[in-house]
Formats: sequence, C-alpha cells, structure tokens
Amino acid sequence: FNPEVNATITGGRFTCPVANNYWSGNFLNWATMTRIDTVRKMLYGGKRSTDSATETILERANLSRDAHSFAKYYAGTDIRDYTPFTTTYLSKGSPSTYRGLTLCNRSSANSPYGTPQIRMARGNYELWSTTAGQVCRWSGEDGPNFGSKLVNAYTSTVLGSATIPHEQNAPNLTNDGATYSGVSSPEIVARVKVCDSTKLGNERCQQYGGLQALIRPIGLLQEFGTSIGGNSAKAEFGVITGSFDSNIEAGALRKNMGTFNDEINPSNGRFCHIASGCTTTVSLGIASIDNAVLLARVTITHRAVAATTELDLPCMMKWSMACILLGATQWAR
Repeated sequence: FNPEVNATITGGRFTCPVANNYWSGNFLNWATMTRIDTVRKMLYGGKRSTDSATETILERANLSRDAHSFAKYYAGTDIRDYTPFTTTYLSKGSPSTYRGLTLCNRSSANSPYGTPQIRMARGNYELWSTTAGQVCRWSGEDGPNFGSKLVNAYTSTVLGSATIPHEQNAPNLTNDGATYSGVSSPEIVARVKVCDSTKLGNERCQQYGGLQALIRPIGLLQEFGTSIGGNSAKAEFGVITGSFDSNIEAGALRKNMGTFNDEINPSNGRFCHIASGCTTTVSLGIASIDNAVLLARVTITHRAVAATTELDLPCMMKWSMACILLGATQWAR
C-alpha cells in the first residue's frame, strides 16, 4: 500500500479514496505485510494478481490457516486517523469501553493457493492466530476460547501488564466482526490497485509506451535491469533460491545473469509469465519469487506430496528460503 495516502475498499480491493471510509496505507502495511511482500515490492513492485492492459492489482502473500497466519492488534485512541472505525464502534462490554481492533492475516482456504484474506474483529484478540489447529476462527467455526488463565495473565502486572484485557472467548462473526458503511463483511481480500494515473503520488511507478494508461509499479529489477525509455539496462541480475536438491551448488538457479528484458514487456510493463505479448522466451526469475508458497499444506498438517519439479514446488516463505527433500517427497519447513 502507498504509505502516504489513504485508501478505501472498492470491488473487493483497496483503492484510493472516493468517500470518507479511509484506511491509512501506512497502517495497512504495518498490519498486513509479510517479509516476502517486502522483498517482492523492493525487487519488482510487488506480486500482481491482475496484470491487465488497463490496471495492476497487487496482493499480499498467501498464508495457510495455521501459525503462519498472524494477527495485529491496535488500540490507540487515534484509530479513526488510520481506519474507518471509531472508538465508539470498537467499544464493548458493560459498561461499554473501548477495546481496539484486531486484524488477522490468513487465507480463504487451508492450502497455499487460496485468496489472501484479512479478518477484522472488534476487541482484543491479539492471540487469535496462536490457537491449536486452524487459527483465527469465528466462534461459529468452532474457534477455541482463550480461557480465563490467559485473560488473567494478559493483564497481570507481573506477566502481561496490558491495559486492555484480552477477550476470553473466540469472536462471534455477527457480534464481533468489524464492518462499516459499504463493506458488510468482516472478511476482506488483501489486494490493492496501484499506479492509478488519476491518483499518483510518490509511488514507484513507470509509464510505458508514452500512454497514461500504461503505468506499472516497479522495483530495482525494472529500474536497473530493463531498457526503460530506450536506455540500456544499467545492471544484470541472476536469481538463486535455496534448495536441498542443489545444496552443494549453493541452491537452485532460477535465472542466469542478464537483463530482465525477457521477463517484462518493454511496451507496456506487463510481466511475461502472467500476460502474453512478449517476443522472447520467458525466463523464470520473477516467476520463481512470485510462486513462493507454503508447500503441501493439507488439512491440519503439512504433508508430503509427490515431487514433480522443484520449480513447481517452491518453498520460500516469509521466514525461510529452504525446503527439506526426503526421498521422493518434498516437505515444507
């Protein structure tokens, strides 16, 4: 998200404001970004869920529904400066007191290939993503309760010293889910439209083909590794990721040293592994980083899957760039 602007949700994604239900881009980055999102943003502008002729939409890394998901809790009384929510709306209990907002980052499916999702709850559910089994569940989904022992420890002057107590029960979708005008569900998609020509600020965007409509997010690979504006590339890059298949060779080579002109269409800035129209053979530098997922996440546990090729089963995630190869099966770490 652009940290210098506010945003609102339109059509299932965050866009720049057209009403008063704003989100701070800086707040959303704090609340939702993983480390792999930061790497993707820095290298090539972010992972694109849509890379069409008219718009570019980025998305957060996908997470499984176990402890790889994470929750962020904010209880500042200035919360209306960063979100659509007021302290009055986020107040609960009897007597009613301000309890803050919890955002849980998880997936719409218990696999590496669902939709990146944010669940919003009124109140202090900071440990929502630490329960056994699937995490960040509503009470109607058999979400486990936290218990009185946790609640007491959370506010204990010896242990937690928190000023706002943690909720004892799992949040209820209807009663505790956080919604606001125009957004009726407390479950939203972590995607954002970027480089809108009518709302450009200080985003790192590049215009292609001399057309306002063809403005794309860029990173170091575009800035230094492609021939933008008729200028030659300033540097060459290669891509290597960690691999137990090639552990004595320092990993798996995803792209040889060279420019990235073969991965990014110079006429419109679209990625060749997503969109058609490239005239050269597509290499897999950006694609290999884009395709990094939690490997083999099935039901409650990470299970082995039949190994195809290592590139089909990438293993880099927010904490690691390695996988473990055991016989003919590959496991997530």
